[in-house]
Amino acid sequence: MPTPGHTCNDVSVVVKNTQDGTVVIAGDVFECEADLRDDELWKSNSFNVSLQEVSRAKVLRLADVVVPGHGEKFTVDKHRGGN
Repeated sequence: MPTPGHTCNDVSVVVKNTQDGTVVIAGDVFECEADLRDDELWKSNSFNVSLQEVSRAKVLRLADVVVPGHGEKFTVDKHRGGN
């Protein structure tokens, strides 16, 4: 699915019905789990912050697990509504 923001052509892959639920391979829409708590980690590398905010919210709504562009996968439950 299109998830622009980090670049204008970003896409994320949604994998449904895994043992972990819905997994979104998000690339640099989420660079790492830490950028959920520190906006400057991702905003400083964003092509379009507004688009990326929309993309990040879309991923968090869909995913049970996010595989970011850098770092370990993370579960979304603890982050729902926080971004």
